[in-house]
Amino acid sequence: MKRSFLMVPLLVVAMSGSWLSTARASMSVNPNAYVPVTFAIGSAPKGVAISGMVGVATNSADGTVALFNTCRPKYCLPGQPAAVTVGNQPSDVAISAVSGQPTVAAYVTNAGDGTITIIPIEAWTATMSSSPETVTVGGEPTGIAASADGRWVYISDNASSSLLVFNTESKTVEARIPVGSKPWGVAVSPDGSRAYVVNNGAGSVSVVNTATRSVSATINIGSAPGDIAIDPAGTTLYATNNGSNSVSIIDISSNSVVKTVAVGNQPWGVTATSAAAYVADYGSGTISVISASTRTVVGTISSGGNPFGVAVSTNPTISTRDVFASNSRLGSLSIIAQTALTVDVNWASSKRSKSVTGAVSFMPAVAYTIVATKGSTTKTGTCSVTSPRATVTCTAKLTSGSWNVSVKTRLPWQPTAQGQQNKRFSF
Repeated sequence: MKRSFLMVPLLVVAMSGSWLSTARASMSVNPNAYVPVTFAIGSAPKGVAISGMVGVATNSADGTVALFNTCRPKYCLPGQPAAVTVGNQPSDVAISAVSGQPTVAAYVTNAGDGTITIIPIEAWTATMSSSPETVTVGGEPTGIAASADGRWVYISDNASSSLLVFNTESKTVEARIPVGSKPWGVAVSPDGSRAYVVNNGAGSVSVVNTATRSVSATINIGSAPGDIAIDPAGTTLYATNNGSNSVSIIDISSNSVVKTVAVGNQPWGVTATSAAAYVADYGSGTISVISASTRTVVGTISSGGNPFGVAVSTNPTISTRDVFASNSRLGSLSIIAQTALTVDVNWASSKRSKSVTGAVSFMPAVAYTIVATKGSTTKTGTCSVTSPRATVTCTAKLTSGSWNVSVKTRLPWQPTAQGQQNKRFSF
């Protein structure tokens, strides 16, 4: 099927057997410090969605989706089902979760046959709770987003240049709202009052009033936009401009572009936290990190071959916050840490000089500090790279007494520094 968006062709990566049977063997550690693990997921994965423990990725080349557990598969991948067969050319996925319910529903757009597939998923184990259901919606469904209450799903139809309003209870399309040319990515405001869709063929964002089911505003952005994300507070939109290698940052209150930020080549997927937006640079093989406060790129992370979709996870069970990126060319997902990884500290001390030294592995872009506390007294030392891209050595000069000392790390997009292995020293 001919693509309507400006992307280089996807390279199909063949996988023998199910992704599940090879997942553990296919896991690898990326030398990039912010990608602790990359694991095989399917053939040419595109859309990714996360809800609690549940992760879903669409494999566009083989008509399947893969379910995975967000509890960092390197550490606690449970037994999983084989990849779930859906429709032709699955493009995007949204997860609709209702508070207090033991199951969630994944809604998958199948661009090649005008259908969506609804997959009920057991929320704790990330396994199917019953058989999937396929519903015909017509056209070429591409992007998709769900309202926070799980009542509505909004689907962009690339063929008819419209936004479909799908009722999750009756499982019918209740409305078709004309938007701009060739719509793709969709986002919904936290309160459900507005839906936003990027128009790949028009270089714009359509703002849809969900109550009146009509376009209330059109925002001109960059060339061939692909995806859009809204921050948790519902105040800022990030739209990727695939044709102009940039991201448009939009103020929701005024429906205006407040800044355009240059990123990598052919950006497509985007997801946002309160601290940063993560952008999949399809042509560069990287993830650009845009600080929400400075509205500048504060980091570029190597992801893999042609990253397409990104989704953010907050896992309260094990207190991890990660970004998952689909690598289309490599058939894998990268887990990207939002905070600097915890690393071992090699401690040393000198009673003669009353000093403590902590040596840690070098991580690019990380700011290092060494902090010592004794009661209400705090002392901060200095850190420096002692061998090129290998070790960072931090030293604190102290006084007599008992001190708690820690080496702290902070990424540019990380709200606060975090401690690494507090240790007590007495002089």
